[in-house]
Amino acid sequence: MIENGALTIAEIQNGFGATRALLGQRESPKPVVDTKHNANAPVRFLVEVQRPLIDALVFMHRDLQFGERDDLRAILRALDRLGHRPAIALLS
Repeated sequence: MIENGALTIAEIQNGFGATRALLGQRESPKPVVDTKHNANAPVRFLVEVQRPLIDALVFMHRDLQFGERDDLRAILRALDRLGHRPAIALLS
């Protein structure tokens, strides 16, 4: 899964790599860390979830609490319950 830059929600929730939600960003940022030279460097992922979908999870589906709008794990759990998969890309 890492080869193509995609991970399952379960892998992320189980602590597979570091995750970070960057909402509304269209272009993937350049990798910051060179993991080829530093085996202890963190692995970074870009997780994209459209803001209207997060709002729908809060106000329409009620699968997400208002205070969880910036909580990646809560967002991923809510998306998983509805059968949605966010766009996840391996950055480094």
